[in-house]
Formats: sequence, C-alpha cells, structure tokens
Amino acid sequence: MIAISLGRPRYTHEGLEACKEFVLCFPSEQQAKGAWVCGTKLGRNTDEFEEAKLAAVPARVVSPPIIEGSTVTHECKVVDQMECSDHTLYNGEVVAIHGDTERAKHVFSIHYTRLVSIEYRGNLDFNIEYK
Repeated sequence: MIAISLGRPRYTHEGLEACKEFVLCFPSEQQAKGAWVCGTKLGRNTDEFEEAKLAAVPARVVSPPIIEGSTVTHECKVVDQMECSDHTLYNGEVVAIHGDTERAKHVFSIHYTRLVSIEYRGNLDFNIEYK
C-alpha cells in the first residue's frame, strides 16, 4: 500500500478523482531537470512531459502513463480515500512495481526548493508484478 496526499484545487487531484488509479515514479538522477519542471509547472495549461523532455509510456496495469527511465515505478489502484483539511489522502494498492536497474540513483524534492539524489542499494527485483 502507498498513501499520497493531494490538494483539492490541483489538476492531479482532478485526474485522480476521475480515474482512481495513479503511478508513483521516482525519476532518475539523469531526469532531475525534467522532474523539476513537472513538479513546479501546472499540468492543466502545460504539457509537462513535452516541456520537461520526458517520455510518457503506457503502464502495465493501470491507465495513467509512467515516466520512461524512472528508477522505480509503483502502479497503484485507489482502495480508500479520506478528506484531510484542504487535501485528500488516497490509499493505493500497489499492483505493479518496475524500473530501470541501470539507473540506481533517483531524485526527490525537499520543500520544492531543491532536488537531492539518493542511491538504492538494496536487492529489489524491479520486474515483480503483484495481482
């Protein structure tokens, strides 16, 4: 299970309400500039993938696309949700996990002020699919 929280006015919230599926991608270190664009631009009026120079490819199980070349991708189906102040908390069942084992370092944002890179050093089989 993975839980995510989205502000109700956000475009992503609107899409998740319509689809009830989501993909959580951890972009690789090589995709840092594109990840920053996607994290700071509004998708409602911008083609984030085009502007970020990232490729969207079909997911294996869910409808939303994945970011090609991500270190790890979790495909999820919403099983429950709860309103929390001005956000909605979505609980998603992970239905597939995969990624690019050649890209061990992925990036994440700290308060939308900077990106940092961490390296996964575990022994995860990225091709496991859960049903």
